[in-house]
Amino acid sequence: MQLQPSAIYKEYESGVAFKSSLGTHGMYEQNKINERFFSGDQWYTASKTGNRPLVRHNVIKRIGDYKMAQLLNGSIGIDYSAQGIPADYNSDENKEFESGVLSHHGYKFAGRVDDKEINLIMTMLGKYRDYVSKQSKFDILCEKALKKAFISGSAVIYTYWDSLADTGLFADSERTVKIKGDIKSEVVDIENVYFADTENDDVQSQKYIIIATESDVDSVVAQSRAFGADEHTVSLIVNSAQNGKVLTLTKLYKETDIFGDTRVMCTKVTENAVIRPPFDTKLHIYPLSLFKWNERNGMIYGDSDVT
Repeated sequence: MQLQPSAIYKEYESGVAFKSSLGTHGMYEQNKINERFFSGDQWYTASKTGNRPLVRHNVIKRIGDYKMAQLLNGSIGIDYSAQGIPADYNSDENKEFESGVLSHHGYKFAGRVDDKEINLIMTMLGKYRDYVSKQSKFDILCEKALKKAFISGSAVIYTYWDSLADTGLFADSERTVKIKGDIKSEVVDIENVYFADTENDDVQSQKYIIIATESDVDSVVAQSRAFGADEHTVSLIVNSAQNGKVLTLTKLYKETDIFGDTRVMCTKVTENAVIRPPFDTKLHIYPLSLFKWNERNGMIYGDSDVT
């Protein structure tokens, strides 16, 4: 696996070249055209003469709004269950948990668990999923991703652990020790996501995935120092900045140990410096959800109705 900054940057450049070769205009320019069409600028790139006013009837946006409304009609829910064990969400134990009694008692699971305890665990997972969905504004994320997919053909939601997130909770009764760290999700433009094999539409079997971001150089320097960067590394980061911004590349890849356990690894670099050395995310699958508006054979990227 290529983990040197220069090698990762070459993989990124290869992805850029491929996207630039797609269609008549390339992905980057085509998606700009599509966004302008969706916003009502339907004469962009068109040859026009004379001083007559340009007619604008934004049919595209109306069609897109209608289709998105149909897809978003209805909330998304998840119920957890253990294979072979019937779910009993109305049990007394689960009702107690919902009222907060068991959580206040410090309920613990030890040794062999029975069906009731497994059902209680499943309920706890469901409640935690509801909490994460609410705090991450998941419905809004889905709406934003769907709009991007309609315009550009594909959308990605990236989920990660933010160790600096302020939860508003405290570890002590005196409320002096803050609990930090929480799950975060964000919509990433498909233009900024690069897959190792563009002919393979299975995200989880990708050799690697690179996420490109234009970041404020001061925040990147702070991140690098937090992960042990020396002054030479910091100077490389600063010298690569343009207009106060620096291109950062987050590379996700999988490693399998001698016991057959596969983990998702991650590293973050600039073109010539390491921001965060490789680390184990403790995940078994890539934390990206890819949605394609129109499927394409032998292509991981989707097609847009606007195109």
